[in-house]
Amino acid sequence: MKRLKKAILLPLRYTAHRWNRLRTYYWADNKLHELRSVYVMPTFYYRWLYQTSMRLAETRRFKRLADRAIHTIPYHVRFHVA
Repeated sequence: MKRLKKAILLPLRYTAHRWNRLRTYYWADNKLHELRSVYVMPTFYYRWLYQTSMRLAETRRFKRLADRAIHTIPYHVRFHVA
């Protein structure tokens, strides 16, 4: 349930920020603060994403995409896999 809640609140906060809806942004940010230790996806997905991104980074053409994907992975998984 917490993963689903966080998966809904993250895009809501981003959209509220882009549309300059500060009350909604701060409300979503406050709710997300309670869920800061919850990871939306399971660990094996993040490991797969890291390994795939590293293979893509070898290709100069996909380096920006790979870099962006790697930075969406939580720190504990990124440093454990690397």
